[in-house]
Amino acid sequence: DVQSHQVAALKSESDCLKAQVEKEKASSEAMIHQLNAKLTAVQLKNDELVRKLESDAKAKNSEILRLKDVIFERSRKVADLESKIKSIGAGNTDMMTEIGSLKS
Repeated sequence: DVQSHQVAALKSESDCLKAQVEKEKASSEAMIHQLNAKLTAVQLKNDELVRKLESDAKAKNSEILRLKDVIFERSRKVADLESKIKSIGAGNTDMMTEIGSLKS
């Protein structure tokens, strides 16, 4: 009868271990589910941030291109004005020479 008592004790211990394993398995599955949900939320947030950064970069790039156009146009106008000033200056020099010759 000692043997049947040992078998019953081993069966009881086995049942306890099985219950413990099942409990730990359920806990692990719940943790995995929770971590997957957090990971998904972080990935969605990162995707949203990347889209915003891309959009901001496009806007900044457009602004840079617009400013380059403005700078180019202003540089062209400055060059035109410098050219006009030089031609006016050259005209004044010719006029001064002519006035000087008239005085002689």
